[in-house]
Amino acid sequence: TIEIKQYREVGPKQKFNNDYVQSGLLTINKSNPSSDPQISSSGELKVLDDDVALLHFDFESMYEIDARPIHGLRNDDSLVAKYQVVGDTNCTESIHNMGSFSEQYDAQVANIELVPGRKANSLAGK
Repeated sequence: TIEIKQYREVGPKQKFNNDYVQSGLLTINKSNPSSDPQISSSGELKVLDDDVALLHFDFESMYEIDARPIHGLRNDDSLVAKYQVVGDTNCTESIHNMGSFSEQYDAQVANIELVPGRKANSLAGK
């Protein structure tokens, strides 16, 4: 059995906190030579399901960027981004990606208003 663990740094400082939490796990079990390998995965190492949409945004809710941290997206003073500058626009909210790519592809947004959508009881971005 092969087990791969991924860790990410946590703490109040931008770096050198020396505190880590597991953020992903990939396990490949090849112990039975008469069957296919058994693969399980979770978190940052979750195997993608390419039979479903990779990107899927429903525009039903917007969230603060730091509500679902994106690995590698940080600010100068924090390991967890509270804003992201896109072009010359400061984005403090995100729309969660419900597709297989998950939070790594959340949309950082600004100047978007949620308005009634085409279908009953739905919302859309404006």
